[in-house]
Amino acid sequence: MGGLLQAVNTSLPSYSAQFDSVAQALASQVNSALTAGSSYPGDGTTPAAGTPLFATSTGSSTVTALNLTVNPSIVADPFTLAAAGATPTGNNDGTNAQAIAELATTTTGPGASWASIVGSFGLDTSNAQALVSSTNASLQSATQAQQAVSGVSTNSQLVDLLNYQQGYQAAAKVISTISTSVQSLMQAI
Repeated sequence: MGGLLQAVNTSLPSYSAQFDSVAQALASQVNSALTAGSSYPGDGTTPAAGTPLFATSTGSSTVTALNLTVNPSIVADPFTLAAAGATPTGNNDGTNAQAIAELATTTTGPGASWASIVGSFGLDTSNAQALVSSTNASLQSATQAQQAVSGVSTNSQLVDLLNYQQGYQAAAKVISTISTSVQSLMQAI
């Protein structure tokens, strides 16, 4: 129960906040780069200002991991994606797209944040598994100790019962012998 409460009240909200942070960084950095660049609409002649790639599905201004979606205007017209630089050098200009791709290799980018979250999640999972193994070992040790103290050994109990039975039979034989001896003495008198 304690582990479940820990997960629900602490671990899961922490992971959720970290995922939201990565989503916000991804949306912010990519959208900033795209709005600073230029796109060539379908006619390919007139450069236009870039359109943000990410939007929130709920219309909220706060980006979270749950509401991060691709901007519907980009889906409707992929030519509005600003792959060219701020001052494009032609239809084949991909300087802005290259800058966005390089976000994956930066130490402060969303890729680095994601790698950190995955690493900490793996470490937390490993620690939890080690704790479960340790707890199970403690449980088995305690169960064995309890059985050693309060457990009944049927073999030793059977031996004890046989000893008591033989002792009772011997005592009965002694009493029978005394009774016979007393009766013989009484008859002799």
